[in-house]
Amino acid sequence: MALVNFAVLLLLVATLPSCHPFTIRDFEERLGYSLNATTAVLDMSNASPPLQGPIPLELGSFVNLTKVDLSGNNITGGIPPELGRLVNVTSLILDDNHLSEPIPKELAGLIKLRSLSLSNNSLSEGIPIELGSLSSLKNLDLGANHLSGPIPKQLAALSNLTFLFLNNNSLSGEIPIELGALRKLYALNLAANNLTGNIPPELGDLAGIFHIDLSLNKLTGSIPGELGKLPVQILDLQNNSLSGQIPPQLGNLSSLFAVDLSYNNLDGPIPPEIGDMGWKKTSPFGMSVYFQHNRLSGPLPAEFRRLVGRVLTLNLGNNEFSGPLPFTFDDFPACFAGVILGNNNFSGPFVLERSNFSCTTGLILNNNSFSGPIPAALGNNASSLRGIDLSNNRFTGPLPPELGKLKYLWVLGVSNNSLSGPIPPELGALSKLTTLALIGNNFSGEIPPNLTHLEVLDVSRNPGLVNLPQNLTNNAENLTFLGMSGHVPAWVSGLKKLRGLVLRPLDGQPSEAVLDLSHVPNGTQFVAVSGNQRNLSKIVFWEACNYGCTIDLVGTGARLSRGTRREICLGKISVFLSGDRPLRDVDALTLTNSQGTVSLLDPLFLDKIDLGPGGRAYTGVSFPRVQEGNLCRNPESRKVVVIMFSVFAGALLLGALVVSIATALRRTRAGGKPRTESAIGATRMQAPRLAGAYIWGLIGPLLTWGALYTDIRVLLDVRGAWPQWVILGSILASYISGALLVTELLPTSGSSLPPVTSLRMRWIWPPPEPNAVGDLGTTAYPMSRARWALLLVAWPLAVPVVPLLDFMVLVDRVGFHVSTSVNTVYSMRPWYQTRSLLELAVRTVPQIAFQTTVYLLGNSRATRFYVDEIIFVSSIGVSLVSLLFQLLTLFWEAAAAPEYIWITFWRHFRSVTGPWTTSADAWYDDNNLKVGSEKLVELPQ
Repeated sequence: MALVNFAVLLLLVATLPSCHPFTIRDFEERLGYSLNATTAVLDMSNASPPLQGPIPLELGSFVNLTKVDLSGNNITGGIPPELGRLVNVTSLILDDNHLSEPIPKELAGLIKLRSLSLSNNSLSEGIPIELGSLSSLKNLDLGANHLSGPIPKQLAALSNLTFLFLNNNSLSGEIPIELGALRKLYALNLAANNLTGNIPPELGDLAGIFHIDLSLNKLTGSIPGELGKLPVQILDLQNNSLSGQIPPQLGNLSSLFAVDLSYNNLDGPIPPEIGDMGWKKTSPFGMSVYFQHNRLSGPLPAEFRRLVGRVLTLNLGNNEFSGPLPFTFDDFPACFAGVILGNNNFSGPFVLERSNFSCTTGLILNNNSFSGPIPAALGNNASSLRGIDLSNNRFTGPLPPELGKLKYLWVLGVSNNSLSGPIPPELGALSKLTTLALIGNNFSGEIPPNLTHLEVLDVSRNPGLVNLPQNLTNNAENLTFLGMSGHVPAWVSGLKKLRGLVLRPLDGQPSEAVLDLSHVPNGTQFVAVSGNQRNLSKIVFWEACNYGCTIDLVGTGARLSRGTRREICLGKISVFLSGDRPLRDVDALTLTNSQGTVSLLDPLFLDKIDLGPGGRAYTGVSFPRVQEGNLCRNPESRKVVVIMFSVFAGALLLGALVVSIATALRRTRAGGKPRTESAIGATRMQAPRLAGAYIWGLIGPLLTWGALYTDIRVLLDVRGAWPQWVILGSILASYISGALLVTELLPTSGSSLPPVTSLRMRWIWPPPEPNAVGDLGTTAYPMSRARWALLLVAWPLAVPVVPLLDFMVLVDRVGFHVSTSVNTVYSMRPWYQTRSLLELAVRTVPQIAFQTTVYLLGNSRATRFYVDEIIFVSSIGVSLVSLLFQLLTLFWEAAAAPEYIWITFWRHFRSVTGPWTTSADAWYDDNNLKVGSEKLVELPQ
């Protein structure tokens, strides 16, 4: 078996064409004669097998050659400069090869050269100015290369030139005015370059020209009226940036066969003289006129009717024309190809009494204001019609049954009119119909069952067609795109070839909260929903979304719930909310917007959809066109984080500055000595200060509980994903470390804790400060093994005590304090000072860092967790405020002491082991402040 395979391989290799470079001997063997003959001709065009490799340098030594034609081969490398020695050559044809490198200036030595054709290669750099010396040259074709730089004005010296083709290169600069001197020029093709500037009026001196193609450049300015003097038959100026009005002199182009001024910035009305274009033309094929995609406006002149009688194709689409047509559709010649008037503002009736559409393939009148009935004559003697688009007009009445005679019709679009009545059963005879668009009318009845070739069917916004027949799954098994109103019925799942679905609500239909797409077929990847959907919050997805799907909600105002957003961001789903909405063309299975066109039949079409710069979408997959506006990735997260941390830093600096100024002023006023006042005066002066201190004391515990609440919300938001363990660990670490503080307070001997029966709650304001009157009864003892054992046992048991003590802090700050029958008041401040710093170290600061990182990462299937922006931002914000509060509190106490802030930090951290009690007698008398006494009290500095 191995020998057989080896033999087959040898046979294949033997039959491959030779790839070795060709030589002069190869030429002579194939031609059958010597190249040294007196008038030798080297014609190896389209050789079989094709010539490979570079042109032999020795070819330049055969000076008797009169013609060299090596076109249509696989020749590579550059053009040898040695070819410039072939002084007797009249034709040098090297087109359709793979030649590269610059054109050698030595070719100017071909003094008898009449035709130089180097097109369809990869020649580079500029056109040699030396070519302007080839006085006998008649044909110069350098098209479809990589030539750059300006067009040499020296080419104007080629007085015998009849064909100049420089198209499809990268030539730049302006068109030389000197080209107007080429009086024998027959065809000028400069299309598809980067030429700029105005069209030279001097081109009007090309007295023998019949073909001018300046299309696909960057030309500006107006069209020179001098072009109207030419005997030109083809004038192509499309796809430039020409502006101004169409010059009336173009009406003098009496021999015109085709004129294309499309895709420019021309404006104003069409001159009446345009009606005379091509009046001398005797060709039976008519004239083609392309004025589409400009800014031409106003009504068409009455003289335009004369032009209509001579046209083969007329395209005035995508302009700003208005008013009634100065012609009827009976004025077109007996056989014309098509008419496109779409996307204007034409009005009036569609007049057609006798059908002249026997050769017509397309009739496009969409997006105008035509009114009245659709003429029945449209279906008579129009067997060649392939496409009819009358959508977005004001047509009324029924759909003519005569349209059923258009046996070759592929596309029928009558959407968004005021048509009514049943769908004619005669349309069932349209066996080749693939697209039927009936959107936004008042049709009723059934879809003709014989339309078995339908690929696109859109009957949405027709009240009488809400309930489509279930047998559509059998009669339209090729259906690829479906548009409908109402809910998606179960039978739609049987449309196995469906790729796109559009749901449009009926006029006045209220928005629903749930969009149920569970019956969408598994092969459908794209669903678009239009209309007002402001109540929409939940989407029930279909099975295909497990592998990738897209839902277009652009412009609907839908507000998706958190659960729906989570399912999208953690799945292979994309939901478009804003941007340049891709719309389906009426005559194609494509989605189109200003960013381009994608085919629904392309298996990768989802990755090619581009919503433009303003696009916003929730997408859990890496659609490259929407990542800038991917709401799952929180596109504003970096900006939000910068703003939050900048505000935090600014507030911290400002607070530190205020504290510094306040403490400095306080010391200055005190003069360094204690101030004494009566109790009444002290009370009056301190009341605002004490109220502020009271509020400040409440803020700290409230922020601690608020930060815990937001952390738990974040924990619930990322449940089931790995970040939950980091967040949960940080929260538990706070309580486990707090439990360690509780165990440190456990007395081992000499306990002086009061009996529980002697404890009572008292509301005291201003809140008392703890002093050295007593502590919790703990006495410092050496850490014996028994004590270590007690701590290890008590540690887990003390965890529930921590939230109880935290709650007591809040009660304490409100003003309710635990006191004993001996008038001793317990303060929770020592616990709060130590506990708050421990919270900062093990929960607040780590949570700020971790949650910020997770927020910046955003949602995707890669991160495998969902980030709710509101929940995360609020949690990070509350934690930052809590951190700011604690830092400013420490700074205030350090500045008031005065002492270094780390000393204050350490004092707070160890305050839990200090005194927790104070005597109420010095400040209170049974809940009443001693304000009647005139005794002096020392105010704190």
